[in-house]
Amino acid sequence: QIIEKRVENSSHGLRVAGIEVVYNNQRENFDKVTSLLIGDEPWQPNKIYKLATTDFLMQGNARLTMLTKIKEDKITRLEISLRDEVISYIRKNSPVSSKIDKRWKRDDSSQISPELSSSLMYESLKKK
Repeated sequence: QIIEKRVENSSHGLRVAGIEVVYNNQRENFDKVTSLLIGDEPWQPNKIYKLATTDFLMQGNARLTMLTKIKEDKITRLEISLRDEVISYIRKNSPVSSKIDKRWKRDDSSQISPELSSSLMYESLKKK
């Protein structure tokens, strides 16, 4: 849902790491993502993935209101500010370099990958 929300109406603002998303902007909203790799492996609908995010997003900002529905016992709060974590990362990994990667790829001719098309979760997204 989060990934589909990101590509809905060509939205921007979600920064990710460790995933590759291919989407087709010619498809309807919540039916745009055609391929999703997590850690170089196809997304598995029955697998539970852990993610890190900010309190800003957990409060439903950036139109990610579905995050407010996550039960508190499923959340580990580290109480680390994003600013402090970025500073710590830069100090530990300097010099830092950047590169353009393929986290988000728009391909208006792409078709739904087998793992997405066979997923019951995917079917429920299309109904929203």
